[in-house]
Amino acid sequence: MRSSARRSCGRGDAPRASLALERATSVDPGLADARLDLAIAYYQMGDRAQARQVFTSLRALGPPAAAAQVIDDYLQRIARDDAQARWRFDVALASGYDNNANSATSANEFLGFTLTETSRATESAFYEVVANGGVTQPMGPDLTLEADLSLRHRTNPQADFVDRHG
Repeated sequence: MRSSARRSCGRGDAPRASLALERATSVDPGLADARLDLAIAYYQMGDRAQARQVFTSLRALGPPAAAAQVIDDYLQRIARDDAQARWRFDVALASGYDNNANSATSANEFLGFTLTETSRATESAFYEVVANGGVTQPMGPDLTLEADLSLRHRTNPQADFVDRHG
């Protein structure tokens, strides 16, 4: 394995490079330089599991010092990346029209009782906002903490009596 195997390609080039490198290494698995470049491409594409597998198999071959240093640096990056918390967050907005916002009957009477206006089917536009978020924190090699939170608010301007307040 030549020490010149440390190459960098931009994130946009990594997928294209990985295809060529996968073909080359499938034809000749002994191409350690190509395998090192493939592992780097996997890392740049965010596929840490594949990158770790290739780097680890290359490290087991006893590469020259310069290549071993590159491999060790990437394995440390992967370990550091794997130990970091990953946050996610999204917001969704919705609006529409509900022809029965309170899920009631449209009849004026039910079982001999005269229904009030709020007890009969009520039409209303609605507006809704939903926010979701969470964190994934690796706690060890086989343990991960995940926490999720979801908030939702919906309002019906013409039937606000169905909105939950409090």
